[in-house]
Amino acid sequence: MALQRIVFWLALASTASAISAISAAQIDVPVSLRQENDRTGSCAHAEIVTQLRFLGEPDEANQWWTTHSGGENASHLNAEMDAAAINHVDGHTLEFIREANAAGHLVQVEVYAGLCTHALIVSDITSSFVRLIDCNHVKRDWQMPLNDFKTYWTGWAFYLEN
Repeated sequence: MALQRIVFWLALASTASAISAISAAQIDVPVSLRQENDRTGSCAHAEIVTQLRFLGEPDEANQWWTTHSGGENASHLNAEMDAAAINHVDGHTLEFIREANAAGHLVQVEVYAGLCTHALIVSDITSSFVRLIDCNHVKRDWQMPLNDFKTYWTGWAFYLEN
């Protein structure tokens, strides 16, 4: 499984380019709000924490991080967010991601990373590139060609609302 993850990260690193503003809708998230994934298989939870902090909900973010861990799938994660009364909107298209970013929402996505999936946040999307925030590398953003993103994206996305 480690080799499969390396394949994804090599693909990401080989297509990543210098980060610059790629559209007017770009959302900048300070590193201080980003939750580093310091536990195995908790990337979806770390990205939720980042979203909650970005929304100005630090107490809810800390509560989530202390009570949730481990790998997730879409239906289970949705159920957990519902149980915690966290408002979320799901989507399954690139247009959903574009519209959500344009409205100022960070969009959490799931990508294939070998034999498992990995959660990332889309902070910008254009006709050519996707800007990604990764809880495994919180000090930098990744800019990936849109076609490469479409290759790895599972088709599930969501954002949180206050």
